[in-house]
Amino acid sequence: NAARARGVNVNRVKVGLFILSALMASLAGVISSLRTSAANPNSGTGYELEVIASVVVGGTALTGGRGTIIGTVLGILILRVMRNGIVLIGVPGLAYNIFIGAIILGMMALHS
Repeated sequence: NAARARGVNVNRVKVGLFILSALMASLAGVISSLRTSAANPNSGTGYELEVIASVVVGGTALTGGRGTIIGTVLGILILRVMRNGIVLIGVPGLAYNIFIGAIILGMMALHS
């Protein structure tokens, strides 16, 4: 509302940011395919749960809260360290998904 009150065309800015996001994602895909000399359309699937968990651990509430980039980066670092520890211990890969789900549920309970 503050931006709208200052005369900023909010819808135009939103559309522009979505276009910029799409351009950056396509650039990342092109760079990835150039590095591997192959194009794999399924290279990013399966990370949805981990991305949501990283953002939630970083402090963003799933009920519409605001988050910070620093919090999200810290959430990513925490989950990566936990994943490396779980791999080093020798826990099966499916147990990691259960662990991530438990973290999301726990953080939802803390935020509400």
